Amino acid sequence: MEAVQVVIIGIVSTILIVILKKNNAEFGIYIGIAASIVIFFIIIDKLGIMIDFISRISSLINISDIYIKILLQILGIAFITEFGAQLCKDAGQQAIASKIEMVGKIMILIISMPVILSIINMISDILM
Repeated sequence: MEAVQVVIIGIVSTILIVILKKNNAEFGIYIGIAASIVIFFIIIDKLGIMIDFISRISSLINISDIYIKILLQILGIAFITEFGAQLCKDAGQQAIASKIEMVGKIMILIISMPVILSIINMISDILM
């Protein structure tokens, strides 16, 4: 049902943006941002389902809670930075969007350092 809502919001917003671009281009940007935020909040409810699913999988295969926490943080950063970058691109600010994407990648790299170190330790233990 949410998919239908998202599609309807997207289509109505697009029609309004096209109509308003002829007279007031800035209102088109506002409508695009508002529609994006509404769609984001519709989808954010579904993230709880994904978190529950990941928790179930982790309990079945005995993964440390630290790694699950890191995975969820990485997913959160990826979703938020992608959302922000897309909003900036929609507003015609590709330079800012690329900076947001770069910061997201750097933050993901920083957060994933414990996992990378763990993998390096496992490889060195196997080789020695």
